[in-house]
Amino acid sequence: MPGAIFRSLGRNQFEKKIKQSALFLLLLISTSYALAGNSFQQPDLTDFKKGELKGLQVHPRPLPMPAYELQEKTGNKVALKSLTGTVTVVNIWATWCGPCVKELPSLDNLQRTVEKKRIKVIGVAQDRFSEEVVPKFIDKLKLKKITILLDSRSEMMRAHKVTGLPTTLFLDRSGNEVARLNGAIDWSSEDVIRFVTFLVDQPIK
Repeated sequence: MPGAIFRSLGRNQFEKKIKQSALFLLLLISTSYALAGNSFQQPDLTDFKKGELKGLQVHPRPLPMPAYELQEKTGNKVALKSLTGTVTVVNIWATWCGPCVKELPSLDNLQRTVEKKRIKVIGVAQDRFSEEVVPKFIDKLKLKKITILLDSRSEMMRAHKVTGLPTTLFLDRSGNEVARLNGAIDWSSEDVIRFVTFLVDQPIK
């Protein structure tokens, strides 16, 4: 069959057809790889909007973290923007907020439950003079596992347009906000554990 095509087209035309076919094949392969590279889709998190997480607000697209710094109890600065590789649950609270204080022990329990996974639970205190107030408050509540950061200027609330406490942000392993929750819940519930475990299993973009 190739011989018959060669005789009917001539050598030059035959070689031209071969080159055209090869170029078309390369273009097809390149297009396939490009489509595969862009095939990552945001997982559907709305299935988790039930039980304790019925108020979950899922973002259509992950939101990059703004650039700001928070303070550790030791005085060291921490940028949440740099937290990648782990799923991070960031609870924004204050000592004067009753619902915030009520849910803190369950946040501590959540960190205890998932501490062997790539999940980190952080509480960001919004109190003025937080360096003096918050450490004593945490000791009084006997919170051992949750990481406490200080934000006495409420920079985080402004950056994320938070209007009420408590508010909790869920960051994926790329460090982007994928969902948030307003109000206090039981953070040690199976609803929460299933959700954050699911986030851990998602690929890093």
